Amino acid sequence: MDKVVDLRSDTLTCPNEEMRQAMAAAAVGDDCHGEDPTVAELERLAAERIGKGTALYCPSGTMGNSIGIMSCTDCGGVVLAEEFNHTGYYEREGIEQVSHAKFQLYEEPSGLSDPAKIEAIIKDARNDGVDLRALALENSFNVRGGVCLSPAQMKELCDLAHSNGMKVHLDGARIFNAAAYLGCDVQDIAREVDTVMFCLSKGLGAPVGSMIAGDADKREFLHRCRKKMGGGMRQAGIIAAGGMIALTQGPDRCAIDNANGRFLAESLAGTPGLHVDLDKCQTNITMIHLDTPEKADELCDRCAERGVKFFHILDGMCRLVCYNAIEREDCEYAVGVIQDVMKEIES
Repeated sequence: MDKVVDLRSDTLTCPNEEMRQAMAAAAVGDDCHGEDPTVAELERLAAERIGKGTALYCPSGTMGNSIGIMSCTDCGGVVLAEEFNHTGYYEREGIEQVSHAKFQLYEEPSGLSDPAKIEAIIKDARNDGVDLRALALENSFNVRGGVCLSPAQMKELCDLAHSNGMKVHLDGARIFNAAAYLGCDVQDIAREVDTVMFCLSKGLGAPVGSMIAGDADKREFLHRCRKKMGGGMRQAGIIAAGGMIALTQGPDRCAIDNANGRFLAESLAGTPGLHVDLDKCQTNITMIHLDTPEKADELCDRCAERGVKFFHILDGMCRLVCYNAIEREDCEYAVGVIQDVMKEIES
């Protein structure tokens, strides 16, 4: 195989040489006792960057989201989320087990939750005696094509939730890609939420780790929740050092990844047998929808044989994700392969 372009996920990022050197030289201690200086500095930097009073280093985004939901619900009640929100779709079973909260899902195909619709859902739930405690949001919104909620939209939704006695958790796994598209700071997106998780891996390029951030007076609770789930790490400064480089350097790359995602979308939009919703292609995620959904697996398999890898994730919808190992020439190659395979399977 002459060339491989792996578009399955931005989780495929690998540490660069600077990260590897920083990780090798990191000062470490027992983070369970708060004695790892590199972790402490990462958490300080992350809280400052996202605009919250405290931040806690977690092994994964799933753990960070779980802790955020536990904090926002006080371990009970009901969480309101769009049906494909990452917490309620991919992580629901685990979060419900550890948080003792349950999800109530609603449908919003655009991915941009309508406040009037949310208000009506809250009213109906209250009338039925549902103990709604939290609203879960995702920005950018993975399964809905990488669409972004603006700071104004975030504020309107948060104000609505807060006025109804609910807290708000944000899955901001790709919040830096969202900020690059919106032309704002990540603090503007996260300002009104109660807790926010964001990944140091994915677009920022660290090999492992995510942050959960919230109010300073919640730190002890967040730490206790992490410990409950086995997230207490010892000499974690070795991996936190990579996270620090990612947090300081990674955001500059997000605009390039977003542009490459847009290139894929515009280049593939006119391909016979598939369609692309260009309005939704705002960040580093490109969704292609096959006119014949049953052919999606065949498209993935044939493209993989020619070195272009991506996933069929849902009902004829395939996801292509750009990140720091994907350059424009890789995107051009992927477009050519996908178009050639589509000609074959449509003939």
